[in-house]
Amino acid sequence: MVIHRDQRRADVRDVLDEFEKWLLRERSAQKRTGAAYTARVAGFVEWLPAPVDQSLRRLTAATLTEWVNLEAARGWKASTLGKQLVMLRSFLQYCHRSARTSQDFSGVVPHAAAWRLSSIPEPVPAGTVEALFDTLDLRSSKGLRDRAILLLLTGLGLRACEIAGLRLDDVGWRTGSLRVRGKGDRIDELPLPDDVGQALKEYVLYGRGGRVQGEEVFWTGGRPYGAHRPRPLIFTGEQIDTLLAAAGRLIPEVRAASWQTLLGLLTATGMRISEARNLDHDDLTLDESGDGSDWARVTDTKFGKSRLVPLHATTMAAIRRYQRLRDRTFPVPKTTAVLVARRGTRIARSTAGNTFREIREMADLAGGSTGPAAKLHDFRPSFATNTLIGHIRAGGDVDQMMPVLSAFLGHVGPEATYWYLSNTPELAAALAERIQASGGR
Repeated sequence: MVIHRDQRRADVRDVLDEFEKWLLRERSAQKRTGAAYTARVAGFVEWLPAPVDQSLRRLTAATLTEWVNLEAARGWKASTLGKQLVMLRSFLQYCHRSARTSQDFSGVVPHAAAWRLSSIPEPVPAGTVEALFDTLDLRSSKGLRDRAILLLLTGLGLRACEIAGLRLDDVGWRTGSLRVRGKGDRIDELPLPDDVGQALKEYVLYGRGGRVQGEEVFWTGGRPYGAHRPRPLIFTGEQIDTLLAAAGRLIPEVRAASWQTLLGLLTATGMRISEARNLDHDDLTLDESGDGSDWARVTDTKFGKSRLVPLHATTMAAIRRYQRLRDRTFPVPKTTAVLVARRGTRIARSTAGNTFREIREMADLAGGSTGPAAKLHDFRPSFATNTLIGHIRAGGDVDQMMPVLSAFLGHVGPEATYWYLSNTPELAAALAERIQASGGR
């Protein structure tokens, strides 16, 4: 039963009202979203003993676990329970930010188990397999490939991943057998039915042919979608200066200063735009001694990773100038964010995209005959490329630098950073300069 908002206890209503305001102000949530989150966490807040403020101050992981177990025992669908727990984590983050709890308990809340294929699969209706075979064009390499795959699925019951992992030397053409690599690195030797073997033979000879040189049996018919990212725009120093000058023409003054500081921060650190937008005052460690120990703490980002990002003295000087202007404009802060929008609230994701499009139009970097359109994400590969170019020109070792650069950018591993740097003429030119300077060695 959902209790009408006005019928709730006064202490509960006050906490929920503040939580909803925080969502609208700090997370740039829509009113409908804020109301939905508030309604979802109301059950937890009402379950706490009165007064709520005192219960939140004494909150423990055991208390949270008890409530989650009670909710799970009510028989909610996994998807419904999962949504409720997501919104509870958001509420606990609010409680920590507003000093209602002694620590951030959002990490204590477990995830609802939603196992894929947890029920018994339904059998394929009669005639479906035959209908699939009837659609194949056996005059094409794709048709020959798909027929072989369908026969492996229906004739041998192989998993999709097992079929994708088949190699040419797994097929015993003379012995009539098939070697299959299953779960847990288990290898099975299966008999190869005549019709499946014939289909594989025809695909390998006439479909796959000599078009590919790899060991895998099955290949795509063309280049896979999404496997080749468009080459990023690597900003030159002049382009960055142009973007900063264009940002300075925004109105009002605090909006211009916010965007100049934001673009400068992206240039100097390679942060994701979401990481820069979500920076709070407490995330900055500003050392007044000037010994270079200034840091930005980037938390709960992509892949759940957190890291410390060192800030150059010039970057910190720019942030301090911006903070003075921001604090004069908004003496009473409306947000804990470092960077604010024109009304003093945190910069929303949609606002960031629209504003940058405005900036790049003024900077004549909107694409067309002048080249690809500039994107906010281009600051990351630009930072990576320019950092590595400087390292190369200083005589540094590229392989040793890659793990460091990967950690700095918050990548899962160096392979993601290598993707940033692939097909980059600027980097190739720096390597050529170094080879030439070393006499070709």
